[in-house]
Amino acid sequence: MSALDIAIKVSFDKQLNAALANVDKIPLHMMMNFVIWDSCFAGDGRHVLFEEAVEAANLYDNDIVGDTCFVDGCVSIISKHLKMANDIEFSHAVNTLLVKLRSEKFVLPVAKILVAVAERLTPAQQHHVENELHMTWQITLEECEFDDEIFSLLPMLAKKQPDLEINVHTHVTQGLEFWFINGSITDTICVIDAISDMRRCLTQDTCDVVCERLREVPESFYTEIYEEYVANDRFHKTLEARKASANDEVGYFREAVEKALKRLSRSSMTWTRMLPKVRVIGCLSLMCAESAERLYRPGGAGATAAIGRLVAGAKRQRSEV
Repeated sequence: MSALDIAIKVSFDKQLNAALANVDKIPLHMMMNFVIWDSCFAGDGRHVLFEEAVEAANLYDNDIVGDTCFVDGCVSIISKHLKMANDIEFSHAVNTLLVKLRSEKFVLPVAKILVAVAERLTPAQQHHVENELHMTWQITLEECEFDDEIFSLLPMLAKKQPDLEINVHTHVTQGLEFWFINGSITDTICVIDAISDMRRCLTQDTCDVVCERLREVPESFYTEIYEEYVANDRFHKTLEARKASANDEVGYFREAVEKALKRLSRSSMTWTRMLPKVRVIGCLSLMCAESAERLYRPGGAGATAAIGRLVAGAKRQRSEV
């Protein structure tokens, strides 16, 4: 990454963080307007409720509100506030989100919020979200348009709510096979990356099956990728340019497979599952050390009591000799 690219990224991050800080200050119902109404210009302009949220957050003339990173940030902020909201405020907000989940078409940011707060939903609401996710995933299969976020939401919901008994193993393995057979090479790379990214939602059996399938990819598959790109002249590239593109695409595919095999391996998955426990143990150890340091600080009551116990023990030892 060049110095210019780094400077642009730093500037973008500052602008994004400032915008999200403004969003975090406005009422919850206004925050939700950023994700439940289309933020893109259509016809005469944006929806009036979206404009209301923009005005409340003081984000006029700020192009960042149309960026996907901004929407994802709003999803995180709204989810955080909903988890802490009282029952009345939570119920009102969730009812609004459930209505918007598919009033006309599936709204992905709304689904992300509902999955994030699934533990507070009623069983009926959880099943409603699950059904919408299943339906939307089937539509992506019918239209053969892979969406990694829709693909990942069902496993995430299953991890949060095991009582729903979502068959994650079938969802993942059949999805992988479908895109291997029917998808473009870009779709196949995306589904492999998505599976390795959602590894915390998968059982070891599912990881083993995915790894076995990836190891079975024959060398002829890579040859087919190369030949397809070399033969494809829809971009009117020269033969040498198409060969270079073909080599790049084969490289991307190999890289995705190698990364997935590494991240889904038994050793990696064991550490991934242990990591949260290790972090908790580490935090508890630090808390114990800090507590002991405060308790036994010289001149404190804890230190005085400890010294008294040591002196009493020494006296007992002398009396027993």
